[in-house]
Amino acid sequence: MNTALEFSDIPQQASVAIYGHGGLGKHVAALLKEHRPDVRIRCFLDSFESRSDQEIPCWKFLDWPENEARIVDMIIIASAFRYEILSHIVASASGVHGIPVRFVHPEFPFGHDAARYSEQLQGRWMSRNRMPNVLAVTFSTACNFRCTMCMAAKRGMLKKNFIDQMTFDRVIEEYHKAGLEKIGLNGHGESLLHPEFFPLVRQAAEAGLKMSLITNGSLFDEEKIKTLHEQGVHIALSYSGWDKQSYESQYVGGRFDHTSRLIRFMAETLPPNAFTIKSCVLDNEPETADKVQAFFNDCGLDVLSYRISLASSQGETLEFGSLCQASEIHSFKPRMDGKIQPLCKRMLNSWMVLPDGRVTVCGCGPAIQEFIVGNIREQSLEEMGQSPLLAKIIESFLNRETKALGACSRCDKPYHPSFLPPMVDVVY
Repeated sequence: MNTALEFSDIPQQASVAIYGHGGLGKHVAALLKEHRPDVRIRCFLDSFESRSDQEIPCWKFLDWPENEARIVDMIIIASAFRYEILSHIVASASGVHGIPVRFVHPEFPFGHDAARYSEQLQGRWMSRNRMPNVLAVTFSTACNFRCTMCMAAKRGMLKKNFIDQMTFDRVIEEYHKAGLEKIGLNGHGESLLHPEFFPLVRQAAEAGLKMSLITNGSLFDEEKIKTLHEQGVHIALSYSGWDKQSYESQYVGGRFDHTSRLIRFMAETLPPNAFTIKSCVLDNEPETADKVQAFFNDCGLDVLSYRISLASSQGETLEFGSLCQASEIHSFKPRMDGKIQPLCKRMLNSWMVLPDGRVTVCGCGPAIQEFIVGNIREQSLEEMGQSPLLAKIIESFLNRETKALGACSRCDKPYHPSFLPPMVDVVY
């Protein structure tokens, strides 16, 4: 499970190896020298080459001498390809078995300066003509589960509405026009309840769209998984627990035997990067994550194929974790009090299309209806990017006046752990 760890928590006089020889790795090395001069950086690690013409040597990981590896207390992954690197370490690192592995978030260079990060995020968005990278397309607002961590179930949002052909045609048109990276085949319901789900996905695949899907898996079988994989859809299976009782008490309406069979099938038949098991845990006890990870290992999952994360407050629709007094937000995220709330990445990068064509820049609870910036049936994404409402939202974040935005002032999503200086994320 990913939890925050400050540099001050790294053991005294520790020896570390930094996996990642680019800008992020060098930045982490500089911060360690500044904040933890007692920590010795033994070397950089790289997937492709070794170099000795520098102050700190760089070893190609597969050529890293075992006698050097034995004296390292920790490996810190400093790369945007952290999950691929972690998978590589697990698959081939018999010589470093037992060394704790950590990773820093790719946006770590801005992590201790939320204002600078917000400026960077806004700049990237402006360079895209004020358009998102991704559209989450709500195929269905209905769901056959009532999960305990789901804000839609808690707020009675799961009405039976399906996206129609005209709206989906406009999504495909805007995908190409705006140069989107992908579309998500999901909103706040179970997409496979849509009676025309597979024909619409086939249409999108034939039009060249890159797609991902989040599903509870209840309507899946092996053939449907194969079909979606052949159409290039990345499958994310929403999951929680490690046995029948823990799963079915949280995913109310689900069957553990069915879901666990699907997980094992995907582990056996799909490449590790073709699917993800997204596991949400409802407490921050290490034993909980250990049980989930042990179950995934028993299913034969590669570490690249699953994520274990803590539940979010989602605009204070849900109350998990403890109350941070200054921010008045319930959260599992540590040390939020007194920190600047940065600009919300989701609002600029990932917008949501509702079944009736309306587009919202936020998918968190009450904000879905509050932050409608247009209708894709009538407007382009570029036109929606000029929305006065969106300009007001961004200005409120930059001026630290999110209380005027209602749900945003009570949401813990923008507080990524990398905004709490300076820290790394624990993988094991």
